[in-house]
Amino acid sequence: MGNAMTEAETKTVALPRFGTIEYREDDMIVFPWGLPGFDHLKSFLVLSLPAQEHLVWLQSMDDVDVALPAADPWLFFPSYNPTLPAFARLSLDLENPEDFTVLGIVVAPGDGSMFMNLMAPVIVNLKSRVARQVALEASGYSVATPIPLIDPATAQAAMAAQAEAPPD
Repeated sequence: MGNAMTEAETKTVALPRFGTIEYREDDMIVFPWGLPGFDHLKSFLVLSLPAQEHLVWLQSMDDVDVALPAADPWLFFPSYNPTLPAFARLSLDLENPEDFTVLGIVVAPGDGSMFMNLMAPVIVNLKSRVARQVALEASGYSVATPIPLIDPATAQAAMAAQAEAPPD
């Protein structure tokens, strides 16, 4: 018995933004508490597109018309230093830094600018696939921090630094 995917485990869905994709149930992440403004949406896929190498999309499987862009905040903000509140660690069952990842929701209003929500990052437990958007109260971070232009060398250094020293 291996980890080979069988036909029964694979599902296909037509997404308005991304076309037809195949996925497995265990590819999904679940937001038991929903997301602010999308409380009724619980199941999401994380999609990566080759043309958008710095972004991932949180694609709702409850409403396929909803897809939220997100990114690794350290890619754009190397000095980002969030402190997760105790309730987040407990509710997501976070034990080790390598067991979770942090994403910042990205907003692009259409005028060429892009902003990231650093005040309320999405925390994903990589083992359980349970996620939660967590407000970092009194952190000084903004829900609309302008994303600066970056060069690839800076991006790679930021990603390497994050891999070596995950946040508290």
